[in-house]
Amino acid sequence: MDKKQMKIIKNENTNGFTIDTKRFYIPFTVEVKCKCGHVITRDLSCQYLDYPVLGRPFDMNFWCVECDHEFSEKVELKVDLVSVN
Repeated sequence: MDKKQMKIIKNENTNGFTIDTKRFYIPFTVEVKCKCGHVITRDLSCQYLDYPVLGRPFDMNFWCVECDHEFSEKVELKVDLVSVN
């Protein structure tokens, strides 16, 4: 392989893994509708994910201020690694 080339191989891990970071901020906003119809917005650039799981669905928790309903939705966090050279 030429020295200037990089080969990136994704290791298949069907179990996923936990990111060992309590406050994991990402530039995404999530909107979900509560059973009462109120839209809940969660800005993940300031309302962090704590110890998220990478590569496996996990629960994201929500609380509705309108009807005091607490619930969760399944999400999955994915990451790509690409060479930019």
